[in-house]
This record gives sequence, C-alpha cells and structure tokens, in this order.
Amino acid sequence: MTKKSGSIDAIIFDFGRVIQRGINGDSFLWAMYGIGRDLARSVGRKYWQDFGRGKISESEYCLNIFKELYIDDSPQWFINCCRGANHLEMEGTGEIIKRLKAQKICLALLTNHTKEWLEEAKLTFKLEEIFQVIVASCYCGYMKPEPEIYQIMLKKLGTNPSRTIMIDDKESNLKPARALGMQTILFESAEKLEKELELLHIL
Repeated sequence: MTKKSGSIDAIIFDFGRVIQRGINGDSFLWAMYGIGRDLARSVGRKYWQDFGRGKISESEYCLNIFKELYIDDSPQWFINCCRGANHLEMEGTGEIIKRLKAQKICLALLTNHTKEWLEEAKLTFKLEEIFQVIVASCYCGYMKPEPEIYQIMLKKLGTNPSRTIMIDDKESNLKPARALGMQTILFESAEKLEKELELLHIL
C-alpha cells in the first residue's frame, strides 16, 4: 500500500477477484475434457485481449478456444459455466463498499471485462447503483495496465490523483496508477482491505 495523509475524494475498485470471485475457464475445460489447465489458460489468454477490448463476441471467443483445443462440441455449456461464475461474490468486499457508500465517498469501477459478462454483472451486483463511474476495457478499447484506461477514469472522475485510491488484486495494475499519482492498495482479502482503509482513517 502507498500511504499519504489527507482526505480522499474517490476510491476506484477492480472487479474480478476483488468484488467478484473471478472466472476460471481453464478449470471448466479440465473438469469436462481433461485438458491441462496451463494449456487451456494459454489458449484463453491468446483470445482474451480481443474479447476484453470488445473486438470479438462471447461466442467467437469460446469457439476460437474450442477450435484451437480440437474440442468437437458445442461451447454453450462452457458459456453457461463462465456466466454462472460471473455471479459469485467475493466474501466481505460488499460490506466494505456499503460502509464507504454510506460515507458519501465517490466510488468507481475500473475493470478489464467483456460486454456480455459485464452487462450481466451490472444486474447481479447492481453496479450502476453502487459506482458513480464505470470504465471497462470492452467499451474504451484499452486494458489495464495500459496507462490510457487510468487516464480515462481520472478524466471521468475529475479528481486529483493524489486524493484518489486504486484497489486491485494485481500489482502490475497498480504501477500505472502510482505513476499517475494515485494512492494504491493491493487487494488480498476483504479483511486486509478493511485494515488498510482503517490505517488511512477512511473506515
């Protein structure tokens, strides 16, 4: 955590593995077909950039994975599994967000996510009721840790970076935030996040 004194104007949250548990497609492919997780993960990452930037659809993403892994089957069950995982909440984070919301702190969401899965998540987690600003890779065309996506967020927020906190579960996604002058917290668990925010006298 980078720690500075003074009040905070806005807190930016990551989504996957911070608010939502994350989608592990490689586990589904291993369970169904016995495909090695490293191989499945590698193939998934190959197409994730285009999927996450909104350049290909959910169906195209899954069909590409199945084709490259020589799976002669409909990917619909895989789509259903991924969508089901998209609804799983990270324990404890929601309660912290409620407490921050009650303090009238501006909350924002910065996520590498896809159109189909994000639209579902907006309904499941009521994201548009919680967050005043949402910036997603699938709509802006940039992905963390590219600096442009952070700049888009700061412009939408209109806050001073030094009075803004970025929370993410990946250190690589926090480095650009710090380079722009933001305070950062590496998310490891809701319990640790609560303690970090208490140290900053926010909770």
